[in-house]
Amino acid sequence: MTIEQTSEQGGAYEALLPARLLITFIRRSDNVTRLVPFGLLLGANNVSWSFNADSLLVTDHHFCPSCLAGQSRPSIFAGPQMQWQVQTAQF
Repeated sequence: MTIEQTSEQGGAYEALLPARLLITFIRRSDNVTRLVPFGLLLGANNVSWSFNADSLLVTDHHFCPSCLAGQSRPSIFAGPQMQWQVQTAQF
């Protein structure tokens, strides 16, 4: 992960994140369970962050890892066969 502060209010980061999922399949007829591990690599570029997040956002001391000018915005992390969209939650 590379984080860059470009102003007093925040900046942008890029990330390449390995993720490991464990997918559970349950057969309804007899509840037999199968677990399938699934690994992927997700990345994102130019994701905004700021120190001046809106007070209604769920943040840590107004630090928001997905905000632009203090306002929450969606960020998309993408991999070869999957996309994951994240956005800071609001009250």
